[in-house]
Amino acid sequence: MSELLAVLALPLVIVALMALPRPAMLALIACIGLLFSRWTFLGIPLVAVAGGAAALLRADIRDVTGVRGFRGFAVLGAACGMLALLSVAWSPQPPLALQAAAQWLALIPMTIVGMNMVRDDGISAIGKSLALLSPILAIQAISTIVFRFAPLLESTYYASALSNLFLRDAGRGNNVIALDRAGGFLFTNVNRATLVMGIAVMLLLAYSTLARRRWPLPLAALLIAAIAVAGSKTAWIILLLLPLVALLISYAAGTRSAGTRIGASLVSVGLVSVAVQSFVAAADEFVEASQATLVPRVTLWHEGLRAYAENPLQGLGFGGWSQRWSSGSVVIDFSERPLHNWVLQAAVDGGAIYAALNIGFVALIVLVLLRRVFDVASARERIGVVLAAGAFLWAFVHGLGDNTSALGGYENLGLLPLAATLLFVSRGTAEPNLDIGRRTEKSATTPPGRTRAV
Repeated sequence: MSELLAVLALPLVIVALMALPRPAMLALIACIGLLFSRWTFLGIPLVAVAGGAAALLRADIRDVTGVRGFRGFAVLGAACGMLALLSVAWSPQPPLALQAAAQWLALIPMTIVGMNMVRDDGISAIGKSLALLSPILAIQAISTIVFRFAPLLESTYYASALSNLFLRDAGRGNNVIALDRAGGFLFTNVNRATLVMGIAVMLLLAYSTLARRRWPLPLAALLIAAIAVAGSKTAWIILLLLPLVALLISYAAGTRSAGTRIGASLVSVGLVSVAVQSFVAAADEFVEASQATLVPRVTLWHEGLRAYAENPLQGLGFGGWSQRWSSGSVVIDFSERPLHNWVLQAAVDGGAIYAALNIGFVALIVLVLLRRVFDVASARERIGVVLAAGAFLWAFVHGLGDNTSALGGYENLGLLPLAATLLFVSRGTAEPNLDIGRRTEKSATTPPGRTRAV
């Protein structure tokens, strides 16, 4: 009955989203994804289907035809979505395939809408969306910190009727709850919590850097504090790594000599590697604590490879991993778990081609990042571009050990289009037709109601 009501409500939600200003529309889509991350039957249709449809109706493709790299972004994203849609034919749980397809396909028009509004209204339009999202992000960060130091309050919240509004029954008997690993009011799983907060941090810092605005910095600092105390070891490493990468890549891109650029890039990689290795080597407690989570993951990955080998071309289909587990084919002596690796999960769900497309999408983001940072002269913008790409990189890197989707889950779907907008169309870009740092002017050849950058 609930699923039917959600489907019937879709046209009304699409109309409501169409009536909102574009910054409010994108912010509302993100809010729905965050607040209803456990309500799969409700969140997926509202975020990916209604949000994607409303964005598709409002998207103006003419604004993005000259943006380098965006065509590949759209083609690879659409290919992932279409192959997930095709896998309905052999998936044991077709709704899971439809959900994956909807997320991939919604990402593209939502990004186009973000680029449209920045082209028309300037980069401050992204700030309006972030401002509307700020209360939810702030409450999530504060609750994570409070729950970390008051575990009794955390357990009381998870057992309360209030938590059911956001978590359904996830707070009762969930096997990933640990009172010393705080998930905040929206999550019981600390890995999902830090993933969302990490993406939000990168997005806020990117906007602050590119738009020269300081108001996102206190919220970013609050989210960083929440990530630091939450208890996810993967998030700790990424939190140290990505800002360092932003600074080092910016420096490497700022050099004039090609040889110096290559050398600086290699030194950057080396310094990052040494920094991470030194951190891990010096933190004995970190290494010991990691054993409890690393060993089960290695076991899962080995079992995932064994499952993938059964049908490399098509995989097991979406839901096939769970079916294999419930049938007794999985030789692991703990409760059912996802694969905690998006590459393996993609291979098991959709087969070799689907996994290759996912990897290709990740590679494209990295290539766009490198091209962008070497195209701009401003050190500020180079750092901002790296931070914008960092929102995607956080999901990719985190997903190698935790989440099971290259996009990290539909709770991130409202945040990633904003990051992609900043990555593709930022403030001082080299191409003249993408100079969006100032207000646009109307042109005689521009259709009514539209403006064009000059």
